[in-house]
Amino acid sequence: MKNETINFDIMFLPIDIISSWKRASISSSFCSHLLNTSHANKKYIENIISTVVNECLEFSIKHGVKKTENYTLSCKQTNEKTSITLSLYLQSQQITLLKNYIKKIQVIKENNELETILFTKEFSELGYAIYSLIKDYKGKIKIEPIKKKEKPSSIIKTNIILNLNIKDIKNDYQN
Repeated sequence: MKNETINFDIMFLPIDIISSWKRASISSSFCSHLLNTSHANKKYIENIISTVVNECLEFSIKHGVKKTENYTLSCKQTNEKTSITLSLYLQSQQITLLKNYIKKIQVIKENNELETILFTKEFSELGYAIYSLIKDYKGKIKIEPIKKKEKPSSIIKTNIILNLNIKDIKNDYQN
């Protein structure tokens, strides 16, 4: 397989997806199809990417705070890795909660104790999705508040970066 990089951005208004949930499904299918072109006949990779993109869109709609502002979903794929970056607006306390939540899930992964997690009220439906991304797909999540030189605010533009290792996904589904 030759070295190939696929890179694209999708800008969207959360308010537009709220008015028609089908747009989230169509967008996630579109992204996964574009990112799966170098893995012909690997429907499972396309399904995984579609699920992750859909979770990102849902997260931005449910938890993003400026629903009439442009959000961005950036996708980049190389032969080894797929990286999905969601750029959205969150409140500072949401960022803190999310970072703590990811730390809890890392502990669960290390101890293999899913049943002992205390899902926070704020992100309860996201719990299994993050756990599955980390455990099942060997994914990594990084939260980056975007620092600006303007007056501090409780609403911060934030990047959520999800990295999937294609080799690990292939190995899991071939075994």
